[in-house]
Amino acid sequence: MSNTNAQTCSLTDALALHGVGLTAAAANKVLSAAGVIAKRWRESGKPGRPPKSYWALTDLGKQFAVEEENSMSPEPTIRYRVDAFSALWAHPDVQETLAAMLNEGEVRIREKGAEQF
Repeated sequence: MSNTNAQTCSLTDALALHGVGLTAAAANKVLSAAGVIAKRWRESGKPGRPPKSYWALTDLGKQFAVEEENSMSPEPTIRYRVDAFSALWAHPDVQETLAAMLNEGEVRIREKGAEQF
């Protein structure tokens, strides 16, 4: 499913484009619990500061998104493939996780529904 020339966008834009009624923060919780992204850690650039966390793609996530270099930060930025986001959101692991998190109140729907495929 990998296409390095595919158009990409931020998670916020992908959610809006596909009518998914979650904030990017809530969607990141779902995607993390579903195994699409994982939290990674790096040392702070400032001495004495605690380590910094960032999101990275798992092997599953790399089927639907890419990590791009970020000139403003040492860690890459995740960009979601526009042509693959529907398939990502429809993935059984994502849908099962979303349903469980909505049921448990761990994430909430915004004005539009959290679209399930």
